[in-house]
Amino acid sequence: MLCGHVFYTRKWNPNGMSGTGTMDISGTNVRQAKFAPAPLLAFLLAGLAVIVLDLADGNRYMVDVDDRMRALQIRDLLADGNWFDRTLPFLSMPEAYVSPWSRLVDLPYYLTTLALRPFLGADAAFAVSTAVWPVLIFAGFALLAARVMRIVNQGRLSVPQGFFSAILMIFALWEFVPGRIDHHNFQLTLMMAMLAGLVDPSAVRGGLVAGLSAMLSIAVGLESLPFIAVGLGALALAGAAGTGDARLRLQAAGSGFALSGLPVALALIGPQGLRDGACDALSGFWVAAILMFGAVAALVPLAWRLGLFRGRYGVVLRLVSLALPAIAAGAVLATAFPACLDGPYHMVDSVSRAFWLDRIEQEASALTMIRNGVVGIVSFILIYVLILAFAAPAVWRRLRDGDARAAIAWCVGLTAVAASCAQIRFVPFPAALVPLFLPLLIDTLARNTLMRVFLPAALVLPLLAIVSAKAFPPSLDLDVVDLMSGDECRGEDTGVLGTVPPGRVIAPLGLAFDIVEGTNGHTVGALPFHRSAPGIRRLALAFTSDDTAVRAQALAPYDYVVICRRETDFDLSSAPLFKALNEGQTVPGITPVAPESPSRFRMFRLDASVPRAFALPGDKS
Repeated sequence: MLCGHVFYTRKWNPNGMSGTGTMDISGTNVRQAKFAPAPLLAFLLAGLAVIVLDLADGNRYMVDVDDRMRALQIRDLLADGNWFDRTLPFLSMPEAYVSPWSRLVDLPYYLTTLALRPFLGADAAFAVSTAVWPVLIFAGFALLAARVMRIVNQGRLSVPQGFFSAILMIFALWEFVPGRIDHHNFQLTLMMAMLAGLVDPSAVRGGLVAGLSAMLSIAVGLESLPFIAVGLGALALAGAAGTGDARLRLQAAGSGFALSGLPVALALIGPQGLRDGACDALSGFWVAAILMFGAVAALVPLAWRLGLFRGRYGVVLRLVSLALPAIAAGAVLATAFPACLDGPYHMVDSVSRAFWLDRIEQEASALTMIRNGVVGIVSFILIYVLILAFAAPAVWRRLRDGDARAAIAWCVGLTAVAASCAQIRFVPFPAALVPLFLPLLIDTLARNTLMRVFLPAALVLPLLAIVSAKAFPPSLDLDVVDLMSGDECRGEDTGVLGTVPPGRVIAPLGLAFDIVEGTNGHTVGALPFHRSAPGIRRLALAFTSDDTAVRAQALAPYDYVVICRRETDFDLSSAPLFKALNEGQTVPGITPVAPESPSRFRMFRLDASVPRAFALPGDKS
């Protein structure tokens, strides 16, 4: 595989300097990627058509709870103006919930709303900012994508190539639909910027852009870590092997990565945030990692000028010189921040995982999606695999000629495909990164008769995925927990929330957002996010435990419980409390509010002081 190939050229220049603007150090001609508006315009128009298509029926394909949570976080910032305080007052688990989400994403929406609020009012100003900014971010994404495609294809990009590349990015472009304000469009744009730096004809400029983009991507969220690791890791391999200008690009990337870490962290999380060892968001842990690994990339290659690193075993020694300090840095981090060895989801215990995380479709693999009959996404993954496979020979030839840039981008694309096969949540990344090779593939096909024969035959694979899914209908195994989490009680009257004093509410995840998005002053015990796992655990135990003591302990911090009552054929016995409240049973310590209301949205007061509070028939104790 290309990613495992040691980038080797017979003549290694330890200085890593280009002689001219049109040749790299191996003597390979390099076409400059000149700006041409027509292909970019075609890409923009196709992308906007994809975005408008998603809006045509009034529902967004990529809509999810992340957008609602981001809106709540921005509104909280607008209310108190406290930039460094990311504690969200509407969540009480009963512990305070501190959001891991970056202020970098909040910034454009926050500033735009502040600027427009005197003229439009708060709600209209926020609506305008959330409608406009995703499209503006897409414009930046398009500029970067067109540049990467042109460089990868050695200066060539036609109008049809730009147009059809955008069409194949459909699952990425839907992240730029107005109202899509979570961090994924930022992540995609920053990953495109990193690739633009990794393939830039200028090693220093490109390396600095790649390093800065990688650091900002970590500041936004950790989903892109595999792609950063592979992109910069492949660059390190190329630099150690003396391929082209990779050594100089590696040093520039390491410098951009390390030097941006502390200033960006101080701007986004402040000095207090630097003292935090959080593993799931920008913190002291990640700043330390960025500084150390960036320093390795920037400083170690300086020693490669020594005679020790030349000769027969030079490549091996250069690789070792990178590996040893990187391993040492990893050991220091593991010793200083041992909790991070369990990953960013270490707070998600087995109860909250079974009740919530394991049920999220985007956490599932491609095989699970096939079993569930979701074939569109899987078919596109297969198409991305074919693009990479048929572009590989041209990338390999460039690599053998001493130009590793396309190979590095190819490895990042392959990593994105592998990640999306493991977890469907990553699909927007291969959707954005793999079609960048379509222009190269098209130009290669024009010169290769054999490939033109094999490609149509290979396209049978996505068709087989569709046929197999139709032949084997999906088998969805839903239960009462799915019922509680999925029923949002849409269209029901929730006015009862305003008839009681504000308090802590424990509610199924499907109802929680309706409560906190109102103006009733209530807080909820859990929302469907990993840092909310302690609250999700209480929620799970309250509704599904058959032990009175466990249920009472879970309900103790709360003043109210809410459900969405419904008639159903589901077996409710595995959620005893939900079953009792849904069927109108009398439960000690739980009193209905507005019992005569016809709404399915039902609210109950909790009183732990009554005898046998919260006990149900059939409980263990």
